[in-house]
Amino acid sequence: MATTTVSVSTFKKWNTGGRIKFQQTDDGKVALVWCALCAKHSDKIYRDSRIRGVAHKDLDKYISGTMFVTKHSVFRHLSSSKSHQIATECENILRDHGTTSSSSHTAVISDTNTGNRPKLQQLSIDSAMHKASRDAYKKLLNTAYLLAVNGLPLFQFKTLVNVQKANGTKLITKCDSSAKAREFIHEIAKSVWLKITGMLKAATAFALLTDGSQARKTGSEKEMVLIRVVRNGIPIFVCAALQDVDEYGSANAENLKKAIDDVFNEAALKVNIGRDKYNKGLVSFTSDGASVNTGMYNGLITRMRNDSRSWLVSFHCVLHRLELAIKDSLMKIPSFKAVYDLMVAIYYLFKQSGKLKGNFYNMAKVLDVQVYNFPKVHGTRFISHQKRGLQHLLHNWIVLSQTMEDCIENNKVSNMSAKLRGVLKKLKDFNFMSVCVLYMQIVENVTSLSLRLEKNDLAVSEVLPAVNRTRAKCEDLLAVEVVQPEDLCKPFGFKLIQTGGIFTCDYIC
Repeated sequence: MATTTVSVSTFKKWNTGGRIKFQQTDDGKVALVWCALCAKHSDKIYRDSRIRGVAHKDLDKYISGTMFVTKHSVFRHLSSSKSHQIATECENILRDHGTTSSSSHTAVISDTNTGNRPKLQQLSIDSAMHKASRDAYKKLLNTAYLLAVNGLPLFQFKTLVNVQKANGTKLITKCDSSAKAREFIHEIAKSVWLKITGMLKAATAFALLTDGSQARKTGSEKEMVLIRVVRNGIPIFVCAALQDVDEYGSANAENLKKAIDDVFNEAALKVNIGRDKYNKGLVSFTSDGASVNTGMYNGLITRMRNDSRSWLVSFHCVLHRLELAIKDSLMKIPSFKAVYDLMVAIYYLFKQSGKLKGNFYNMAKVLDVQVYNFPKVHGTRFISHQKRGLQHLLHNWIVLSQTMEDCIENNKVSNMSAKLRGVLKKLKDFNFMSVCVLYMQIVENVTSLSLRLEKNDLAVSEVLPAVNRTRAKCEDLLAVEVVQPEDLCKPFGFKLIQTGGIFTCDYIC
């Protein structure tokens, strides 16, 4: 071990504030130095995940004592070592709570600068094994958590664990099965439920939001139960459970209520706030407009209100209402409906014909243009699907037109020639393209409203003003009397060339 020492008088001039203790020799030299704070909080520092590699060596030296005594090394430890930073944090916590010493280290820390060499606080075998096991389980739990929140199947857990082992991470053996992943996720869920329970018990009131869907693989009916509660003055949403309604029978109002009530049932060991708190604390209920939820006599909301909650306020989800209203309004206009039908037709043409898709991408290579897939625009989430579909259609407009012409002239997709001619006719119609751009502008305005309504901190009083602002933006589109063709096309990367009253498209170089 390297040895470098100084005289006691020199060491005292360094003014370490009593944080560095020392042991002196008979000839007035400093034989050994150690850090008082690090020695006091050594057990907590060793358990801290920030202490790794080189930091461990520095920690060992300044707890057990080092004979390498230089001003630079001492002040480097005090100013930049991770172990001393952690020890300072622990000491500040103790000071804030009125505690000045730790019973397990009082023999090590003294008020004088001199003293006996401190004994190394070596971890016992069982505590060392416990620490290693705890760290390994934390990594497995983190892996299981990421598996769950990203919606990955349980059998992927083994692959994720093997990847970590291949990268040198030490994990516990025989803990990589799907059964273990399910067990880890269940334990995480129990911790989440416990935290939610604490929040609801501390709150004066809370709201419920539910929405149902069918699992893709099994087809079983699922009911998502969300809780809205105010925490530290800020409204937040927490997911309480995803209930399997098929376990209760058919998805009627009675069984939906049983599934929701079981989330707060003491026997279910989920959000255990007690029956009285569940009945009196629930002040509002939000759902979609399905009759099973909003039925006047036997609907879910009516049953919830009749369960000793005469004050319960019900809401039809504004996002669902916005989706339905926009879809009904736009699809009643024939020109917009034609745009929608074209996007659906193009989606199925490319889905059913790999040859057409190949010709489309070959044409993009010839024109040296980046193109995008034509997405599905029908189904749920109407607004986002329409926006994405219109963006891709307008971006791919020229390449798609050239592909249709090439396939028709060279008879490359003979079984679809009639459909391709119908699509090409619309792509060459300037009025149709203008409708697509107008449709896009309306959808963009509505999208900003939809995103605003999705925010967790949205208050009821903000909904109507947000709707009115979006309505004003859409009305502004009607105020534009003359629109130049070039202005319509420029945002989408191409320009119009007029020849004898006929418009043709070309990309902007």
